[in-house]
Amino acid sequence: GERIGWGFQLQNPGFVVVLTMLFFLFGLNLLGVFEIGSKLVGADARVSQRRDRWGSFGTGVLAAVVGAPCVGPFIGGVSGLALQASAATGLLIFAVLGFGMAAPFLCLAVFPKLLGYLPKPGPWMEVVKHLMGFLLIGAAVFLVWVAAASGGEGAVLSILLGLLAAAVGAWLYGRWGAPHRRRQTRRIAI
Repeated sequence: GERIGWGFQLQNPGFVVVLTMLFFLFGLNLLGVFEIGSKLVGADARVSQRRDRWGSFGTGVLAAVVGAPCVGPFIGGVSGLALQASAATGLLIFAVLGFGMAAPFLCLAVFPKLLGYLPKPGPWMEVVKHLMGFLLIGAAVFLVWVAAASGGEGAVLSILLGLLAAAVGAWLYGRWGAPHRRRQTRRIAI
């Protein structure tokens, strides 16, 4: 009896709980409570250093993987439509999506002077990172409200206890699970 539409997955309380925890943990990560993926820092530079077609392919794959969480909610419905349409229409839709993904790269390749207008890395990036962390925590708060509407006080209490446990776990991992710690200390933290 559940209709598939925008946000239909929020009808499942289990999904709401998992999504709440995920957003909360991502928010804590952006706020610096713990760090994951530190080995991936500079992956774009290592991939783009290759000056052959594999370097270009790797840069495109990296851009698609990094950009997927940002554009996923917007193209979900379009992808569903493309999969239900005829093969020619589906391929056309995916080709236009690919062109849209490549458009900034193409524009900068054709007009390299535009690179000068892009913002330079600096301390402002840390501020934006923290702002995004607070926005993710805000999304988690919204999801607690969604859980309250569907599951009542018991659901809210369960989620809040889970968030407390996740926060303690994230703090422990951030405090003693950092890569510069001894291997045994990291294992205990994990």
